[in-house]
Amino acid sequence: YQVSIFALIAFVAVSTLLHHGVIYIAFILQGIDVPFINYFQDYTIPTLLFNLLGIMPMYWILRRIQKRIPQRQSPWAVTPR
Repeated sequence: YQVSIFALIAFVAVSTLLHHGVIYIAFILQGIDVPFINYFQDYTIPTLLFNLLGIMPMYWILRRIQKRIPQRQSPWAVTPR
C-alpha cells in the first residue's frame, strides 16, 4: 500500500493523542485525579515523540520490502479489453 509519509505521520500523531485522551478519560471515570497538564507533559508528549521517531525506520524498512513484492492487480481495477 502506497501511503505517504505525511499521511502516516498525521495518523500516528492523531491516534496517539486520541489514545491518550481515552486513557485520561478512563482515569477520570475511575476517580484518579491527575492534572491534565501534568499528564500531557509527562506521558503524552514523550509517547508522541517516541511514536513519531519510531515510525521513520519502520517506514523505510517496510517500503524497501514492499518494493520487492510483485504488484497484484486489484480485483476492482478496470482493465481495457
